[in-house]
Amino acid sequence: MECVAGESNSSWVMKGALDFLVSDHPTACQLRRRFVFKVIPMLNPDGVANGNHRCSLAGCDLNRKWRTPHSELHPTVFRTKMLFEYLRIQGITPALYCDFHGHSRKKMIFMYGCTNDRSVHAFPKHLASVAPQFSWRKYVRMWGFLCAVFVLCEQSVVSGVAVRTEIA
Repeated sequence: MECVAGESNSSWVMKGALDFLVSDHPTACQLRRRFVFKVIPMLNPDGVANGNHRCSLAGCDLNRKWRTPHSELHPTVFRTKMLFEYLRIQGITPALYCDFHGHSRKKMIFMYGCTNDRSVHAFPKHLASVAPQFSWRKYVRMWGFLCAVFVLCEQSVVSGVAVRTEIA
């Protein structure tokens, strides 16, 4: 999902992820057999289309509206939370939640995790096994071609924290 116009790199990553998931690659086929993917390609289409860097046309940074989105002012976030609530009622817990962003200062690939739970490392470890551009080995040292960074999220309003604490 992309919320910010200045993060067009996240749209390219989303496109690559979708292209892979619908491909005939054996790993993609296995993933489709094992999981159902719910994809919301962009949460701020009006803001992005109009060139707003962080805000929707309602003047809101949608990344900060996850705790209490308004159905009319923040409809995409509101409906996304409704989807997660529907899944919860059905007894379905998401195995992974990804919120794609670019960063104004950080380079290469990085990931934030919102918990100290060691299971959070499963996705980047698997990603490193199938994507040569991503290096789990270089994760701890923070140098090399590409790496991941896990940081505890303290902002309770961002999507990853809201999804983890309220829904998952």
